[in-house]
Amino acid sequence: MASEMAPGMPPNTIQVVTLEVKRICRICLSDKRLINVMKLGTRTIQYLTDIKKYYDVQICNDRKSTRLCKSCLRKVDVWRHALKQASASQTIIDFLDSTYQARLKRRMKKGQKKVQKKDQKKVQKNGQKKEHKKK
Repeated sequence: MASEMAPGMPPNTIQVVTLEVKRICRICLSDKRLINVMKLGTRTIQYLTDIKKYYDVQICNDRKSTRLCKSCLRKVDVWRHALKQASASQTIIDFLDSTYQARLKRRMKKGQKKVQKKDQKKVQKNGQKKEHKKK
């Protein structure tokens, strides 16, 4: 992106900005520190997929820029790492939850068995009391 004031122009003059569409970042429109995503070798497909997923921007060999600035490229990497970390954390959370639920279920079953045994003992005691009253 070029932005220049003509010499001798008053400060309130509107500046002319010239953009070269193929030489700007597809995400932020910066013209600094650009990297052509199509020339990243084995990482190209991963970046194209991630950019489409995260930004809903489809980059292909057409008339539009295939470049990202280093800052936006780094953001894609950070986002990818954050998603992997969140996914791993969710796996752990799911495991801990299922373990907790299984333990809770076992405790409830044990608790029900204890209650059933207590109820059986009460019934037996009540039955014995009734027999004593009859005698």
